[in-house]
Amino acid sequence: MVAGLTTTIQTNYHLSAIDAKVCSSFLIHNNLTFFRLYFNGDLGLSLAELKQRLVSLNTYGIHQFFYPNQSL
Repeated sequence: MVAGLTTTIQTNYHLSAIDAKVCSSFLIHNNLTFFRLYFNGDLGLSLAELKQRLVSLNTYGIHQFFYPNQSL
């Protein structure tokens, strides 16, 4: 799983192998942790809310997620 995502990230974003592996590991770990929290009932979110947050965080990062109208 990590190898395939690492290759895709490296190719699409023109990153070094190390940076691509860090990014893929980060994405996989964070998404799986988020799902664990959801399935354990720790978040109190609907499936639609979970999806929205996952997409937003993976696409825009933490800053954009919490402060959508502010630039860095």
